[in-house]
Amino acid sequence: MCHEDPSLGHLVDGRAGGQGEVEITHRGGGGAASLAMYNGPQAGAAPWRDGNMASTGKKWLTGCAIGCVVLLVLLGLVTMASYMMLRGTLEGFQQAKESGEELTHTHGAIVAFTPPLPSALPADRLHLFISVRESLGEPQKALEGAFIQFPTAIERKKESKLRTILTVFRGLGDLLRPMGEYVDARNRALLDAGMGQGEYLFYYGLTYYSWLGHSPDDIPRMEGGERDKPNFRIHGGKDAAFGRDQAWRRYRFSTEAMLRNLHAAMTAAADPEAETALQDLTAEIDRLAKDPDHLAWSGGLPPAWQAALEPERERLAKTYNPTANIFEWPTSAGKGDGGLDITFD
Repeated sequence: MCHEDPSLGHLVDGRAGGQGEVEITHRGGGGAASLAMYNGPQAGAAPWRDGNMASTGKKWLTGCAIGCVVLLVLLGLVTMASYMMLRGTLEGFQQAKESGEELTHTHGAIVAFTPPLPSALPADRLHLFISVRESLGEPQKALEGAFIQFPTAIERKKESKLRTILTVFRGLGDLLRPMGEYVDARNRALLDAGMGQGEYLFYYGLTYYSWLGHSPDDIPRMEGGERDKPNFRIHGGKDAAFGRDQAWRRYRFSTEAMLRNLHAAMTAAADPEAETALQDLTAEIDRLAKDPDHLAWSGGLPPAWQAALEPERERLAKTYNPTANIFEWPTSAGKGDGGLDITFD
């Protein structure tokens, strides 16, 4: 430190030395003189040199303990609030699970369904499928609305960290709830119609993918938000439930199994007039097994199926919904189905 020494009339420079010594150097115009002396503990010296260490340590520990308690309380509040917000969402998924189990118990597993012969597509079952699709308009709209609003819900002006966390959980709840409600509504519509999920997915893949040209990996678009980006989207990584590879794999898994059932039935029937159709079916199964991007009958439907679908083209086109598409095919078939990413480019 520096100060004026009135007795010397010159600038004095004082520096704390080791072991409580103070070194004072007087700089004058004609030379320099120095004096070393013991002067006790200096202002600004380390606290343990004047017995303050214990007091400072106690204050530090007390502050740390208070901070930990506050953090635990905040975590408890966030956990409780998050549970309350997501409780309805979890109930929706539980209802979907229960209705799905009832559907399987009543009509059998998806992979146990045997499609109709290529020589005919039953008009009554096709119309039943279309009726089920038309009944899902409201839950589909709710699902679309949830994806449109999700970016807006989480991109609010910056608030406290606690409010931000709660806002994100609320946004996730608003997004996830319609997912469970849609799947449950579809399952119950199928139960009311007397149609199993295997038959439903056969007509779904046949009409929307093979005939109308849609894709198993069609995904929701999420628009809005303060960033004003129209390309928010939901997807997954390589092993995620909603990734492109997994969407195609789920389609192939169920479709190939159903077509193999049809192959077995046609082989057992041994109808000479169906020999060409059986050969075409064998080729489709082989392509599904070897080509991960192959859609069954994408090269052309059997003539009888084509003729049955053509009058219903407009109704079928109106009932396709890309937002709901990824929730149609089950995620429990095989490995690697898990995870959900919501991002924007």
